[in-house]
Amino acid sequence: MKNYANSIAYKEYLEQYNYIFEKAYYMGQENHALTDNVKVVIENYNHSYDITHNYGKSISCQRIKLLDKTGNELFTTRFAFGKLFYQYILPSNSSEYFIAGNDLMEFSIYNITKSEEYKFVSECRIDEESDEDCDNEFWYITEWIYNPENNLVAINGQDMYSISFFISYSFAKIIKNYDYCFQVLRLTRRIWHASSLS
Repeated sequence: MKNYANSIAYKEYLEQYNYIFEKAYYMGQENHALTDNVKVVIENYNHSYDITHNYGKSISCQRIKLLDKTGNELFTTRFAFGKLFYQYILPSNSSEYFIAGNDLMEFSIYNITKSEEYKFVSECRIDEESDEDCDNEFWYITEWIYNPENNLVAINGQDMYSISFFISYSFAKIIKNYDYCFQVLRLTRRIWHASSLS
């Protein structure tokens, strides 16, 4: 599974939505305190067009900022399309993590303690006609639940038909090999999808 996060193709994909992150499309922001020292700010943007009396097209984008208690920006990223999810996790290794993304095609894991970011972008994000089974890639994460006693993460989510799922896996493996996160989620999704059709 190739990661397109640092590819020219992904850069060009993002560039086509640059105009949406202008004031004309700004829809407001949300502020959420994650801890006493860290908060997340979500800036929402939307471009609606080709609107008739009962139909229209819309592109929703988000810019996510992670700020410390003095307002200094620790981390920022942005997403176009998809359903946004984010989570703060303090595992047993004492490093703080912030996770954010759009479904399973694009997500970031940011180590707050070490100021390190890992980002994954699926080929399906930039090429829906690829050989990566993109028709079934819309598998939305709605909640991460971390258990510090066993260092496991449980994930709630749903597919594009609003059918729910629930899985768990080792957070320790994720922070040692971040690609493991996407591989496990993607494999589980495919198993779940096949079973839901049987």
